[in-house]
Amino acid sequence: MTGHRSSGSAGDVYDEICSPQLAAARPRVSVACTTFNHEPFLRQCIESVLAQTTEFPYEMVIGEDGSSDGTRAICLEYQRRFPDRIRLLLMRRNIGSLPNWILTGRSCRGEYVAWVEGDDFWTQPDKLRRQVAFLDASPECAMCFHPAVHVDGEGRPLGIVSPVPGRRALYTVEDLLRYCNFIPTASVVYRRGLFGDYPDWFHDLPFGDWPLHVLNALHGQIGFLDDAMCAYRVHAGGLHSSLARLVYLEKRLRVYRVFRRVLPPGYRDSIAAGMAAQNYNLVRSCAAENRRVAGLRHCLAGWLLYPCDKRRAAEYAGFALKLLSGRIHAWVSRRRG
Repeated sequence: MTGHRSSGSAGDVYDEICSPQLAAARPRVSVACTTFNHEPFLRQCIESVLAQTTEFPYEMVIGEDGSSDGTRAICLEYQRRFPDRIRLLLMRRNIGSLPNWILTGRSCRGEYVAWVEGDDFWTQPDKLRRQVAFLDASPECAMCFHPAVHVDGEGRPLGIVSPVPGRRALYTVEDLLRYCNFIPTASVVYRRGLFGDYPDWFHDLPFGDWPLHVLNALHGQIGFLDDAMCAYRVHAGGLHSSLARLVYLEKRLRVYRVFRRVLPPGYRDSIAAGMAAQNYNLVRSCAAENRRVAGLRHCLAGWLLYPCDKRRAAEYAGFALKLLSGRIHAWVSRRRG
């Protein structure tokens, strides 16, 4: 029989639906899934989790954020069909992606936690088994991940695999700061409880996956399995894939500013390098879209704020000329030619 209780500890934000047998179980792995208006995709996501072949028990914790389509009905259907695997957190109203992320992550009980958002899916039935075996054999690692293939809204491959810098066996938190987020959400498995509760600053961020990876990587290395075992769906309704590139890059810089404020001083060089790279990408995007004010602002930042990026000073000057006046830029280019 399925139990139904409100979450007093979460301020009555959600109702939890969980069978008595699953409530009493002690899963080795919790699979956290956040979902909102994912009706066309959620069945494939859930089926890919239920298809996992493991020697250990695992649960799927789905945080459903008050969708306006048929997403909640799908969640309820699968919980009825698989009460020994699925726990539902049904938000009483739409609370937003980050609060849903935090509440879903807090509700996980397993020794390990894996993530998959409701519009993505796993592609290999032995994914969980392989990643848990890796972490069992690698106590120095706080987490592990693998590449993701990119697919369209219909699930068709786009011929893109998520880039991973250097494709090394091990990475560190410095890599996550220097190269920004290279860990696909649906690829990560980490040890639960490494950092306690989410810190206060986490609640003001524009997204949760990259900061969560950083918090975990402060406590150990990051293992890499060089086999794409999940799919990242690129579609118009996707939280990140639907964001304009300029908006997304600005959000990354916002997260970097928080990292610079809250992380220990020893990480400042890695943070500065990452911020410089994001700023440069912003200038290029502004120049391509002729966003004059924003582009000039980031050109100035490139000159003044990022000493590690002085090698790009001439490029910033060129971008500034282009933004200030296409005619001046063309005249200077002819003179140099």
